[in-house]
Amino acid sequence: MYIDKFKDNEGFGYTFKDDCYYEDAESLIATGVLGFCGCGMPDAALEHVRKALQIVDDLKQLVWEKKITYEQWEERKKEVFANSGQEYFMWYFLDNKELTEHGGSVPGWLTQEGIELLEDLNELSAEANEA
Repeated sequence: MYIDKFKDNEGFGYTFKDDCYYEDAESLIATGVLGFCGCGMPDAALEHVRKALQIVDDLKQLVWEKKITYEQWEERKKEVFANSGQEYFMWYFLDNKELTEHGGSVPGWLTQEGIELLEDLNELSAEANEA
């Protein structure tokens, strides 16, 4: 995982940019990277962010590369967002966290940080599904 560069010397937890200690990868990403408080259902919130990042990546990797149509991509978005308000809130949030590049309009495309976060979230999701 990309966030492994923040593992402490013993390899049990993470010390992030804010010098805070995080017990696990989920906590580091949810609170350290994304700024969530950590209460409630951070795992569900991270899964939603993962799906949104994947939708943005699909725009570049599939639509722009003419592997699927824009209309097919629009249909995929409906699986993630119930309405345009939810969708645009997420685009603004991802842009604010510098996980996407705004470009001419949102959602734009993933920044390097966005690509790395998506890969880490995909790994966490795969681990959770194996458990």
